[in-house]
Amino acid sequence: MKIFLPLEEVTYEKFTFPDGQPHIKLSREIIDADVTIEVSITSVEELFDLMLVANTIKDSDPTNIIDLYIEYLLGARMDRAIDNTQPFTLKVIADVLNTFPWDSVDILDPHSPVACELINNAKPVYPGTELEAVISLYHPEETIIVVPDLGARKRVEEMLSLLAPARWFKLIQCSKNRDSQTGKLSGFTLGDNKFDLAGKKCLIIDDICDGGGTFVGLAKLLWENDAIQVDLFVTHGIFSKGKTLEGIDTVYSTTSYRKGD
Repeated sequence: MKIFLPLEEVTYEKFTFPDGQPHIKLSREIIDADVTIEVSITSVEELFDLMLVANTIKDSDPTNIIDLYIEYLLGARMDRAIDNTQPFTLKVIADVLNTFPWDSVDILDPHSPVACELINNAKPVYPGTELEAVISLYHPEETIIVVPDLGARKRVEEMLSLLAPARWFKLIQCSKNRDSQTGKLSGFTLGDNKFDLAGKKCLIIDDICDGGGTFVGLAKLLWENDAIQVDLFVTHGIFSKGKTLEGIDTVYSTTSYRKGD
């Protein structure tokens, strides 16, 4: 987590009391300031530290303006209640965040619109600079952009609409089957794709790579349809099983998932 004022960064110290109570101490008092807090919420501990920092800044001067930039949002993928035995995790996290009067909340590439619907004053932002740098490495006549499913398509099309070079690329939407109870993937198809992949480079774009099963399965399908190269760009690279993914030539990612930072 980082705390920015217009002309400086304010640091903080964190420690835990013997009874387990977490605590923070700012390097200085913040008065009459526009503050931006940048955080990657990868754990409940990080979420609680954020609330301690924000409340300390607001309590020191209620006129402080506090804008929140969430690089990675814990629980974003659990954006609905599966059944009555499992929590609607994103709503729980949103309820915690909504106890604080943020002046604005920017969420980097949220998994679905639900995050911005649940969190007060929130809006999505996208990794335009990073994605544009990657897309500049490809030629639109040689490359097809691939998205795993309909949900990804909506996000990716919104991202690409902000990038002038991206309008020249063809895009295909694939589909996959996932068991909502187990998360297990059971198959991939090219959907209603009308483009010939033979001799083409394929750039898969999505928001999150965790274990990578989705992209390994997609890559297999693309190679079977005679692609000559398969690459991947994800905003949030968790890479819980490593960054080397079978069938993927090159993996690109931002540094949004900064666990323990």
